[in-house]
Amino acid sequence: GYDKTIKNVTYKGGFGISRELMDDNVMSALGDKPDKMLRAYYRGRARNMAAMLGNALQGNEEYTRNGYTFNTTGADGVCVFSKTHTPKVAGSAQSNLYKDAFSSEVLFAACMKMSTLKDDNGNTLSLHPSAILLPTADAKLVHDVITAIASLKQAENANNGVNPLYGALNVYTCSYLNDFVQPLITEGGSPWILLDESYIQDADCAIYQERVELEIRSELGDNDENLWKAYARYGLGFVDFRGMMAFGVASGSSL
Repeated sequence: GYDKTIKNVTYKGGFGISRELMDDNVMSALGDKPDKMLRAYYRGRARNMAAMLGNALQGNEEYTRNGYTFNTTGADGVCVFSKTHTPKVAGSAQSNLYKDAFSSEVLFAACMKMSTLKDDNGNTLSLHPSAILLPTADAKLVHDVITAIASLKQAENANNGVNPLYGALNVYTCSYLNDFVQPLITEGGSPWILLDESYIQDADCAIYQERVELEIRSELGDNDENLWKAYARYGLGFVDFRGMMAFGVASGSSL
């Protein structure tokens, strides 16, 4: 099949406290700076992945932040959310990008559609959607998704029909996605992403590669100040598209 190399980027951060403040034991100068540095690192990392997903939903093949370029294509060379994923060995092109707006019927059809995806040799895979990832910008969408999954009976027919989606999927929300899906919402869309969490892990669909875990050290500077420095290396990227299927995007296919 196809292959993909994920490149690592470097994170560095830090702050300093003067010698005079240390001499006077003014520890209040330290305050919550270490906590802020830690939060900034983990928040930035999560925001980067949200930006990767959001740019991929927009069809952008790369995303640049702080001088680093993150690639949003999969191993097949096209954007990880695309209508034209071509198997390397055998089979016709496949889509994991759809325009259909959310409803219970669409969600059920989406789950069935994901289960029909094939590998690069044209063989049907055993995909089992397990979760939905949502931005929080569209409150109605979040409400409708939770209602569709949490209702024991069909929401529109509470006294009778069985809800086949009851308890079938986890729901994850990510407010960091809001900034990056707003252009799609402006165009009249309301994006949501169906996930097979096991396949994502097994096939390296969405990768966070921690090359060097966050390190923090303290040292003396040239002016005898106490310097706190942070260092880490990580990589973000996509390989296999099949574990993620996007909906509510106007440029997508139709179920």
